Amino acid sequence: MLRRLDVYPGERVATLAWNRTPHLELYFGVTGAGVVLHTINPRLSAEQIQYVLDHAESGVVFIDPDLLPIVEAIAQKLPRVRAYIVLARSTAIPANKLDNVQSYEDLLAAQSDAYRWPQFDENSASTLCYTSGTTGNPKGVLYSHRSTVLHAFCSVSADAMALSDPVWQERPLLLVRIVTGHSLDRDSMLTYLTDKVAKWWLPDDVIFVEQLPHSATGKLLKTQLRQEYRDHLLRTTQHG
Repeated sequence: MLRRLDVYPGERVATLAWNRTPHLELYFGVTGAGVVLHTINPRLSAEQIQYVLDHAESGVVFIDPDLLPIVEAIAQKLPRVRAYIVLARSTAIPANKLDNVQSYEDLLAAQSDAYRWPQFDENSASTLCYTSGTTGNPKGVLYSHRSTVLHAFCSVSADAMALSDPVWQERPLLLVRIVTGHSLDRDSMLTYLTDKVAKWWLPDDVIFVEQLPHSATGKLLKTQLRQEYRDHLLRTTQHG
C-alpha cells in the first residue's frame, strides 16, 4: 500500500489518530516497511500540527474521520502533504474539502496478502514523535528500531516498573473516577481486573476520586498524583 502511495524507506508518513486497531496496524506495517511513522498528538493546536507536519516533511497523513476538520483548517499551509488516508471505508468518510483523500480500508482490500518484509539496519529510524510544545515549538524525537525493541524488553521486566522481586519495594495504587450515575466499589474493581492484567499489575488498593489532574494537552499529571498520594498506606493484599 505504501508503494502505491509512492512512499519509500526512510520517508515519513504521519498519523493523526486515536488509539484503535488501524493505528496499531500502522505502527507495525509502516515501520516494518522501513518507513518512519510520525505520530501526531491530536490535542496539539492547529498551528503546532501544521508546524510538525512541515518540519517532519511528512508527505502522507493517515487520519481518523472525526479529525478531518483539524487538517481541513490548515491544508492550504501544508504544501508537502500530497495525500490524506482516512482510517475508514470510503462510504464512511465525511464530506470534506481536502485534495487526494483516500480510504485506508479500501486501499488495504486492494493489496495482496503476500509481502516480503525488507531487511534494514537496526539503527535506522523507526518512529518520530514531537513534544507538546510547552516551551516554544514542539521538538522532534527520532527513535531507532533498536531502541524501540529494547524499550519493549524493558517494559515487560519487573525493574522497569520499579518493582523488585522477590520483595517488591513499590506496588500499584489504582485511582478511579466514577462516571456520574454509576457506582462501583473496591472489591468489584479488583475482581474485574483479576483475569484482565498480569498479577504484578493488580493494584494493592483502590481510591475513588472526583477528578484526575490533566495538562493543557490532556496528559495525566502523574507526578502530581504521586506527590498527593505518596503517604497513602496500601492495604496488605495477596493476589494469588
